[in-house]
Amino acid sequence: MPDLRRSILIAVSMVALAPAGAPAAMADNASGALDVRMKAELSRLQSEQHHLEGQLAMAHEIAKLQSHINQMRQELLQSLQHSNGYSRHLSSRTPNPSLSSTTEPVPPVYARVQPQPEAMANRTTNEPLPPINAEAPRSSSGETEIQSGHVADARAHIEQQIEKLRAQLSTWVGGGVGSRARTGTTGLSKLNETNVNAAASTTLGNLGRLTVSASNVHLSAGGQPDAADAHLVGSAPAFGFVPNVTDRATGTGFSLLFARPDLQMDIGSTPTGFLEHGLTGGIAWQPGGGPLSLQADRRPVVDSLLSYAGMYDPYTGSNWGGVFANTVQIAAGAGQDPARYGSLSYAVLQGSHVAANHRWSVDGGLRWPVATGIPDEQVHVGINMLFMSYAKNLSFFTLGQGGYFSPQTFYRPSATVDWEGYMGAHAVWKLSGRLGWQTFQQSSSPYFPMDPALQAQASAVNHQYPYYPAQNVSSIAYAVTGQLAYLFAPQWLGTGWLRMDNSRNYQDTVAGVSLQYYFSPLSTPPDPDSLIKPWMTPQ
Repeated sequence: MPDLRRSILIAVSMVALAPAGAPAAMADNASGALDVRMKAELSRLQSEQHHLEGQLAMAHEIAKLQSHINQMRQELLQSLQHSNGYSRHLSSRTPNPSLSSTTEPVPPVYARVQPQPEAMANRTTNEPLPPINAEAPRSSSGETEIQSGHVADARAHIEQQIEKLRAQLSTWVGGGVGSRARTGTTGLSKLNETNVNAAASTTLGNLGRLTVSASNVHLSAGGQPDAADAHLVGSAPAFGFVPNVTDRATGTGFSLLFARPDLQMDIGSTPTGFLEHGLTGGIAWQPGGGPLSLQADRRPVVDSLLSYAGMYDPYTGSNWGGVFANTVQIAAGAGQDPARYGSLSYAVLQGSHVAANHRWSVDGGLRWPVATGIPDEQVHVGINMLFMSYAKNLSFFTLGQGGYFSPQTFYRPSATVDWEGYMGAHAVWKLSGRLGWQTFQQSSSPYFPMDPALQAQASAVNHQYPYYPAQNVSSIAYAVTGQLAYLFAPQWLGTGWLRMDNSRNYQDTVAGVSLQYYFSPLSTPPDPDSLIKPWMTPQ
């Protein structure tokens, strides 16, 4: 701009000092030269302006890009903090509430070493742009400002997430054996179960995981009932003592399971070889992976040999039992501190020559995280309340009864605790416990709820009112569950589990072990919540 002003002043002076009557050509030549020089100067200034504007725009874009990269890096580290390495999302047959981590958050590893937007905006045009992956600044002692421990910790958790994804995507084959013991009356409500199973599982591209399994199941009621109890089996109250009560069953069941994060579907059958068997299946959907879960299924009622496999009555020549619960359920979970969860379900229970029944249940509670100071351990405590109600009491073993626990009212408030974590790189475990109080009421029930003629005959034979008496029971209720998985080798995973539960009117104990071979090598076991798969657990 100073050169342009100087040129204009010279031109004006020349015109002013020119003698009068000078040739017009001189003025014309000076004016033309001035126009050329002015146009050239303007062009140069415009070019420089465009160049500076481009440099400034580029600096702003680079600053925005760097800010976006920093934000993405911090979000990635925060997501790792809330992922399975720190906190677990439960999940679920009923949707398990989100478990929040109480460990110290991972610091933003890269925040200090990247150019900030303010620095980019204030840089000069000749200053070179800083490299995106510049090294961390060093202190006067020569050490980087970023602690190597934080970097190692972040890297370890990233690698852990990769291994968990690899486990989720790997094809595997496996097998296991489980057992269950239910206390009760020998030959009637007592039940011992042995389950030997095998399974294979693979992923179907991005669609989900497909698992097929087969289980050989052996049931025993512990032997024949004594003489007094044998008078209350089948049609015995109407015809007398029943010899050779059905006290065992063996069969093989199959199932096909398809699962993805927000959807699970399965179809199968209770063991063929049982006196009564049938199809099972279900669908559970968690729309958008959100807090709401919808479920519908058909499952066997496995309280006793009668309800699970059926029994034979020699006087009438018929089988009865084999009860299935056809259930619809809606459940939800939300929050972290505390986590809130609840479910509402309705079921229709039906069996062969067994009176139809209906059940309502409501389950819900709260759960709080407890800080442990250990990154790979989590503890949660909570409170829970379960209520359920059956339309009929069909707990007994005469014709028309179902042989399953069916109170008219049942309440169970309790306190809960969940503790899980990793032992080194090769073992993962989970412990859960519940302690509370239960109270239930059962109405009186006819010997033969589906056959008035047999009911009348039983009254004539026994000279008494042919009804099971009502009862009210209250007691302490507890449950303890333990799960452990150990990676023996990069492709071999062993699992063990144990459960003891005295809820309802009996004590139930389940234990088992399994072994899986993964086609893709692993360096860490799967999450605790995925240790017990449906194919592993006795029905």
